[in-house]
Amino acid sequence: MTDARIAHMSYSRLARPASLLVVGLLAALLVLVAVYQYNLLGELSDAVRERMQANLRSATFRFAQEFDGELAHIYRTFQVESGEEGTPAGQIALQYASWANETQLPELISNIYWVTHDEREGLELSKLNTSGELVGLDEWPGKLEYLRRDFNHSLRRSPAQHETTVGPSALQPDVPAVIVQQSLLRQSSSLDRYRAISWIVVVLNREMLLQEIFPALSNEYFSGDGGLEFNVAIVDAEHRDDLIYRSSPNLSVGDFENHDAENGTFRFRYWDFPSRTWRNRVIWDVLEEEVEPRWMVLVKHRSGSLEAAVARVRNRNLVISFGALLLLAGSVLMIIVSTRRAQRLANQQMEFVAGVSHELRTPLAVIRSAGENLADAVIEDPGRTRTYGEVISEEGRRLSDMVERILLFSRIQSGHQSYKLEPVRIAELVDEALDASRSLIQQNDVEIRLQVSEDLPLTMVDAGAVRSAIQNLISNAIKYSTAGSSVEIEAREAPGKAGTEIQVAVRDEGEGILAADLRHIFDPFYRGRGVRDAQVQGSGLGLSLVRQVIEAHGGRVSVDSSPGKGSTFILHLPVTPPAAENAD
Repeated sequence: MTDARIAHMSYSRLARPASLLVVGLLAALLVLVAVYQYNLLGELSDAVRERMQANLRSATFRFAQEFDGELAHIYRTFQVESGEEGTPAGQIALQYASWANETQLPELISNIYWVTHDEREGLELSKLNTSGELVGLDEWPGKLEYLRRDFNHSLRRSPAQHETTVGPSALQPDVPAVIVQQSLLRQSSSLDRYRAISWIVVVLNREMLLQEIFPALSNEYFSGDGGLEFNVAIVDAEHRDDLIYRSSPNLSVGDFENHDAENGTFRFRYWDFPSRTWRNRVIWDVLEEEVEPRWMVLVKHRSGSLEAAVARVRNRNLVISFGALLLLAGSVLMIIVSTRRAQRLANQQMEFVAGVSHELRTPLAVIRSAGENLADAVIEDPGRTRTYGEVISEEGRRLSDMVERILLFSRIQSGHQSYKLEPVRIAELVDEALDASRSLIQQNDVEIRLQVSEDLPLTMVDAGAVRSAIQNLISNAIKYSTAGSSVEIEAREAPGKAGTEIQVAVRDEGEGILAADLRHIFDPFYRGRGVRDAQVQGSGLGLSLVRQVIEAHGGRVSVDSSPGKGSTFILHLPVTPPAAENAD
């Protein structure tokens, strides 16, 4: 065994545990990264959920606050000073025009009514028309009829003279309307001084609320890039089964049973009234009475809940993250596999160099020894001189074959190999291959059994390349056979996968091929473990060249081998079409 081969074997023994250690460390690192990433995504999901909940609560608050701010704006605008004769029509019209110029929702108010109290006539109702005039009404509209009862009941109750607010509540969600009681100049000890009390009833446009204002607020506060992300509903604060508004016609109260956020609306908020207005006792009392919400804004994520939306995002991130990890693991695995392949190829190439060097050394030593003997006139007998000449010729042929094999492999790998195809008889190629192997047959004392049909059809091949492939199989069979055994060579016509084909089979009675080596025997430079242990000389190129040559001719190579039962290699070559055979 050469020094290079010993050093190579030592390196292989050290490199294999090191590679396994690296693979183990990388696998452990990927597991740690996966666990860390899973925990990190969990923490990020919790943080995202808390942030989304906070943002949703803030958006719900701003939704309600913006609507309530508009109600406060209406109340402040129509809170005008009044004398004993009440508020004149011109002043109400002027306040309405002022409000319309300031608001972004001029169509929010549908009608304005003025309610006055006369000690002889009782309650009187007037309506502000489009000309800015107050027109008295003989009958109260149906939606205001229940307010008339509230007015009368409030004025009759005792002791009314000790109260600064008289009449129904300022916010009436059932109409819906805002009732503005005009400021009192002073309190009195009798109801007679309340003759100048009047109220402005501002009726809101319910259709506009449901079809424009609430949808616009929903889109402003609960929409994303893909449209509305949350379902929105407005329900009665006391009777939550009473659905007032829904962002989609398919929604019901039950869909908001486990909502994600809520906030009260249709109420007054202190910060919507400047501090200077708090000195007005009427406004102060109204603020104290109207801070409780009459409606509730309910918000729920369209996926079912905010928790479900966060879970879906987390699962998506997990899939992406673990997909990236799997891609990374696959890349690492491919790198390891490529490295192992490169290492194995390097090992095979080192073995190839060692094997070729040894094979070159033997014939060169023989040629050199014979040449020195002839040059020194050690051999004088003409018969022995002829024998020396034959030895030199045989060893020279072996060297030529070896060099040709290496050159052929180089041409095939570089894509520069070309074949001269012509119709040939396979029996002639078998005979030529046997003639070239006669000396090897004699040296190994192997019996050749030949079964070749004489009437085989022609096959279109490069004669030299295919002959070399057959000779390679014969040489391998002889090399791995024991002395006194036989090698059988058979050429026959048989049906194949793509039609009729010619099969050239070479069988030996050697040790056979291990199953672990069988799938690699056609790889360049590969030599089985048993061959290396037995120190059988070879380059590891022969079978690789055989397969590449036969496949270049449209054929294939098959093998059947079992340890202890020998091996059979079969070349499958397509039959030449009849037209080519007749042309020959």
